[in-house]
Amino acid sequence: MHDYFYLRFPLQLRRLRFETTPRHIDEIFRLDSAQFFGGEDWQRVEEDLSGIPGVDRARFILSLFMIVVTDQTLYTYNAKTYDTWRDATRYPKFGWFGYDVHYGNPLKLLWAPENAELIDAPAVIAEIPAFVDFFVTETERVVIANGYASNLNIHFANMRNDPAWAFNRGIVVPAFKAALDARFPPQI
Repeated sequence: MHDYFYLRFPLQLRRLRFETTPRHIDEIFRLDSAQFFGGEDWQRVEEDLSGIPGVDRARFILSLFMIVVTDQTLYTYNAKTYDTWRDATRYPKFGWFGYDVHYGNPLKLLWAPENAELIDAPAVIAEIPAFVDFFVTETERVVIANGYASNLNIHFANMRNDPAWAFNRGIVVPAFKAALDARFPPQI
């Protein structure tokens, strides 16, 4: 997972269709020219995944989920450090904009490809244990060690306690949650 995330994922991430917020929205919401992808509920999932080889799709959607859920958790619960995180990562935003900015539920990044039958859900589930190990390790190594969040337990509690965490459709999302709970049990 590590090699894929750092070597192939950044190149494949560029294949998504991105939209930049109009200037007036960018200024109102201080988005700093953020790039958005996906649309509501990842309505463009088929288009977005069309450029990702089938052999990489499981790791791609898991990696995409990881950057989005981490970014959104830090934005929501660590406002004091978020700008520094944003400057360091420049990760794209999952969502859409119109009169307002709307952020998508990160768990839908795991569900939408399954729902559209664009992935082999059991193959994704097979990747989840290694992904969860990587996710927890990298969160500690990058997010906690660099001071973007103060405590791993609190960071994951914030993620799990967010109202969006209630989303539980398909088989991939519940499998991910179960693997995360097994690897890093809820502490708060």
